[in-house]
Amino acid sequence: MGDNRRIVSTDILLLLYTDQGKPSTINKAIPYALAGGLLADLTTFGKITTSTDEKKLVITSNSPTGHEMLDEALDKVRALDGKRLPRVLRALLKKPEYCIGKELAKQRIVTIKEKSFLGITRRTYPITNPSRKAQLHSELLTVLRCGQPNPAQETILSLIAAIGAEHILFREIETGLTKREVKKRISTVQKQAHEHNPSARLAYNAVKALQRQVGAMVATQAATAGTAGS
Repeated sequence: MGDNRRIVSTDILLLLYTDQGKPSTINKAIPYALAGGLLADLTTFGKITTSTDEKKLVITSNSPTGHEMLDEALDKVRALDGKRLPRVLRALLKKPEYCIGKELAKQRIVTIKEKSFLGITRRTYPITNPSRKAQLHSELLTVLRCGQPNPAQETILSLIAAIGAEHILFREIETGLTKREVKKRISTVQKQAHEHNPSARLAYNAVKALQRQVGAMVATQAATAGTAGS
C-alpha cells in the first residue's frame, strides 16, 4: 500500500514545465530543482538526512517507500552514504524529468511523447489533466499573498528560490505583487523553512552547494584559459 505523504518532485515538474511539456525556460538549473525535489521527498519519507554539519548524506532507511519513482531515486543514492551533497545531487541529474514524468503519466496528469533523431531521443510531457497544475498555482498564489505555507509549499518555493526561477513560476499569474515583492516573499518563506523544515533545507542546501561547485569550476577554467592565452 502506498504512502499518502505529499510528493513535491512531481509538483515541481508541473510548475517548471509548460503545458506542452517542455521546460519553461532555458534555465539549465531546472534539473537541479527536479533532483532536489527527489531528495526532499526521500527526506520526507524518512530515507535520508544529513550529517550534523549538513554537508553530507546520511542514509537512514533502505526500506521501500511504496513509490516506484522514489525507490529508483533511493537506489541511485544508496551507495553515497557519507558523501557530500553535490555528489549526491549529481547522481540524480541523469534525466530526472523522465523519472518524474513517468510518475505523472501513471497518474494520467501528463503523457510522454518521444521523438528520435540521429539516435537521440527527446521527450516532452504535455499535460492532459490541467486541474493539478491549476490547483498548485492557486495554492502558491495564496502563499505569496502572505498565506501560511504548508511543508510541501515551503519545499517547492525553497527550490524555486535556489535556482532563481521566481519569474518562471509566476510570470503568468496575477499576483498583485511586483517581481521584487514576489522574490522577497519567496525568500522569506525559504529562510523560515530553513529553520524547521528538514526536507526543504536539505534540498536547498544540495542545490546551492552544487551551484557553487560548478561556478568555482567554471571560474577556474576561465582563469586557466586566460593565463594560457596571455
